[in-house]
Amino acid sequence: MRASLLPLAAASCLAVATLAGACGDDKGGTVAGEDTGAVTEDADGASDATAADDAGDATGGADTGDDAAGSDVIEPPPLNAAPTTRGQVFWLGYMENLTLAFNGPPHFALQITAEEATRGKVEIPRTGFVQIFEVPAGGAVEVALPDGILYPQLNETAADLGVRVSADDPVRVTAIHYRLHFSEATPVLPSGELADRYVVLAGEDAGGQSPSELLIVATRDGTVVEIGPSAVTSGFHAPGNPFRVTLDAGQTYQLQAAQDLSGTTVQALGGERLAVFGGARQANVGCTGADNHLWEQLLPPARWATDYVVVPLGGGAGPTPLRILADRVKTVVEVSCQTQVVVDPGKGVAVNVAKPTVLRGSAPIAVGAFVKSAGCAGTAGGDPNLALVAPARLTTRRATFKRVRGVSTLEDAKHWLTVVARAADTGAVTLDGQALTGWAPFPDEPALATVTAEVDDDDAHTLATGGEGGFQAMLYGYGFYDSYAFHLGWDCDDCDATGLGGHAPATGCDPGDTTIRTTTTPGGDPDDPRRICGGPCDCWERLGDPGGACAGDGDPVWACVDGMCEGACGDPCDACPAVFPQDEQGRCIAP
Repeated sequence: MRASLLPLAAASCLAVATLAGACGDDKGGTVAGEDTGAVTEDADGASDATAADDAGDATGGADTGDDAAGSDVIEPPPLNAAPTTRGQVFWLGYMENLTLAFNGPPHFALQITAEEATRGKVEIPRTGFVQIFEVPAGGAVEVALPDGILYPQLNETAADLGVRVSADDPVRVTAIHYRLHFSEATPVLPSGELADRYVVLAGEDAGGQSPSELLIVATRDGTVVEIGPSAVTSGFHAPGNPFRVTLDAGQTYQLQAAQDLSGTTVQALGGERLAVFGGARQANVGCTGADNHLWEQLLPPARWATDYVVVPLGGGAGPTPLRILADRVKTVVEVSCQTQVVVDPGKGVAVNVAKPTVLRGSAPIAVGAFVKSAGCAGTAGGDPNLALVAPARLTTRRATFKRVRGVSTLEDAKHWLTVVARAADTGAVTLDGQALTGWAPFPDEPALATVTAEVDDDDAHTLATGGEGGFQAMLYGYGFYDSYAFHLGWDCDDCDATGLGGHAPATGCDPGDTTIRTTTTPGGDPDDPRRICGGPCDCWERLGDPGGACAGDGDPVWACVDGMCEGACGDPCDACPAVFPQDEQGRCIAP
């Protein structure tokens, strides 16, 4: 019987570095408005916020609007001009984990890394809690939060549990949720990478016993959030019937459903920034051998892209399940130039990858990678886990990290670091100053290479490159019926120049290829195939006669309009065939 079903003795306090400054006189920024939270010291040693504002990127920016409820609608804030996971202000929240009657109490921590020595504070603004931290130059510290329950225990209820991290200088933050057999971790996005609209990538319990979840963290007072669920929620909100909630800065809102909440839409109607997380309270993945907590911060669609690179998670875990989401209808995704899947907005499509793989979409997509339940065929330890896959264009040239252990079933885990870089740059990638060896090319993309190395100590490590391109890296560990995984982040000024996407593969699915291929939507009618053509807009059309000619002498002409494929009647033509309905502008659109 799985350990989660047996009450265990309460775990002791986290054996990790806790830094000074818990719950002093400084209450941090008020919930009604935003300071940067960057820490300075007055003569009396009290910490106060600097004058910069966290509405922009890591260097601060202009305030984007009034915090008060009922204020004028503000413009949606722009994302950082240069994508980065480094920042000075972060918002995060924890989701409900295993029922508290089992496996002892949860523990919460933050791994914070910095290139320059810095200090900052962790706040729960609506409670007044403040804890100070310090990070040495090029170091990584784990800041343990006091024992307590930092997640909502009720569905569809606002809670005052949003966590805010701020620092004097740019840092990277990873949030950790320790629990015996139910640990998880997620990288945290800085405020400049947050947006007002999200499409949720979550998880579902293959055993059907535990809910799928999403969590919203508000960063401004009076934020009206509209939620469009993709499944009937535990509070009986139905798909196709959006509902609204109003949150203040630092409040969290947890939504649960028996079925997968992937595809749910979340939007701040006033354009305010939100931090959104997806996953499951506890989920079996791939089989019903054992379940685990799933929890990951989500990228807004504004950061989605068409190219992704995926390496199966190591340690003999077997094929890695992926879930692919789309925000546009009939998005065609090529999987290592061998398999085509069609993804519509909604719950997405599941695929498994057993080798280093390139994904290419005809429109931007999101990709999540899962670790399967321990006991599934082909696994070797570990347990379910969810990790967001970063777009191939988002890379970094330097990342500092340390393995996650804590007091949990990760204490004796095995930990791995998987790196992807351009093949031409592999000799320039170093770990703690020593060249990484053992690189292998991607089977279908020789321009890329990957290596996996075991991390067997608790030191802080630095991964760096002197090559022309950047790299992507994932840190993960498998314990006894437990696991974690998180991306080491990105930081690119010219992402398309230094990224890993856009390389023409050896198998001939060049993005500029105009060869017409035939495919069928998953579960679709095999007698109703569709053709896709390559190029910048993979347009669709029915095989055979479209059902009639235009009123003029032109045939339907396919074009890419705002990234979408549309059929336009040839000139002169003032009507569309019946199978190509017209939009308000009189253009033909795909069926």
